[in-house]
Amino acid sequence: MTPHSTERGALSPSLDAIRWIAALTVMVAHLDARLIKPETVFSMQAPADHLSLLGHYGWIFFVGFAHKAVMVFFVMSGWLVGGKVLKQVLEHGELDLGRYYLDRLSRLWIVLLPALALTYLLDDMGSAMAAGQEIYVSFEPNRTPAALACNAFFLQMVRCHELGSNVALWSLANEFWYYVLWPLLLAPLAKRWSPGRRWTLFSLGCALAALLAFQRYGDYQVLPYFAIWAVGAAARLLSAPLVKSPLHALVVLAAVLFAARIGDGTQLVSITGWFLVTDLCVALSLANLLVSLAHWNGAVPRVLELPMNRFLADRSYSLYAVHVPIIMIVCALLQSRFGLGWQMSRFESTTWLLLPCIAIFTWLCTALFAQVTEMRTAAIKRWLTSIIPRPRLPAATDPDTRA
Repeated sequence: MTPHSTERGALSPSLDAIRWIAALTVMVAHLDARLIKPETVFSMQAPADHLSLLGHYGWIFFVGFAHKAVMVFFVMSGWLVGGKVLKQVLEHGELDLGRYYLDRLSRLWIVLLPALALTYLLDDMGSAMAAGQEIYVSFEPNRTPAALACNAFFLQMVRCHELGSNVALWSLANEFWYYVLWPLLLAPLAKRWSPGRRWTLFSLGCALAALLAFQRYGDYQVLPYFAIWAVGAAARLLSAPLVKSPLHALVVLAAVLFAARIGDGTQLVSITGWFLVTDLCVALSLANLLVSLAHWNGAVPRVLELPMNRFLADRSYSLYAVHVPIIMIVCALLQSRFGLGWQMSRFESTTWLLLPCIAIFTWLCTALFAQVTEMRTAAIKRWLTSIIPRPRLPAATDPDTRA
């Protein structure tokens, strides 16, 4: 953990660390929900010693951060993509919309389309196992060709459910619609465009936003989390950090996350808008940290410069996109063959032996998946650019251009 200076600065390696830690948090929470039965620590099986009981409480507290981890992804996406577009428009008065949408769509589809195919295949195999009917029963109605097509066009939780067991896919639809909306709503700032073009695109963006605002899938709406995403984008305009020290900013973020997690476990959740308010607090705290990191010229912890940090980050999208169906089929196989692996007691030692094994196996599978999808993103984008040539605009000043 010894700090040292680096030409990369603090922002880029910190974004890498935040990215893979958030993806791993979501994966572990989903594994917990499938492997472990949601029993109370006050059950008859609860351990008698205080240390074990404290460990179980700590674990339950930790896996409750999955939703906030997705909010972290939204803020980082807003910072990297939305902030870059905002600076491009303000500095150059225009934006190459064709190239922008091509980049965004290719980045999402390179992983999403194979992930949908893998989900469909694994769910089909898992449901055919002996324990499959019990494990996949609630997901069967969502494993249809129509649902696959719906998810492929980012309409999950807009017009359909996530495909099969892959409940993590909801946030990818959010990302897509935020990518679509953002440059349209910024059109009035593009001074090099004609007034007609600016206001036509802005009107289109407002109409799409209104449509998303009134579109519900059950109780779910896509648009509210756009505010979380926009916080990350707007933070890129700050010329100086609100908190100079990244360590102090990190402490603030940790305190906000801790307070939000405690609040989520109380009666406060019954207050209308509670989760959105706490999500905004987390977003503002993370944005504060990112601004602090972007302007930090001091020492950077050596651990952030380890190759493993970048290695894990480069595969985080794949981990997020396919971990659930992999976990599901592993649990179905174990339950069918050995009678364990699904809704086990959290107070059995076997549960805690299986959990890290399944987690490691899942990560290895997602790393292999990433090797043929996510790791080829740059090459596929270059190929697409070569067959759809467009004029390039000067790049906006950008401390971290990876998106």
